Amino acid sequence: MSAYDWFGSLLAYPIGLAIAAPLAGAIGIRELLVFSAVLEIVTIVAILAVRSVWNLEASPTETTPS
Repeated sequence: MSAYDWFGSLLAYPIGLAIAAPLAGAIGIRELLVFSAVLEIVTIVAILAVRSVWNLEASPTETTPS
């Protein structure tokens, strides 16, 4: 699972840079940072609004035999 997470992050990084530069030039750096912060907060609140997220339980850690 971590390989998929790493690949998605690796793939999204250059795309984000390519989008951020023209947006910062068009609307300004401060406005882009405020928009990004608001978008992040909205995303976190949306995830926390899902009931099944609140019901997640920690799974026991697996131990390897010595």
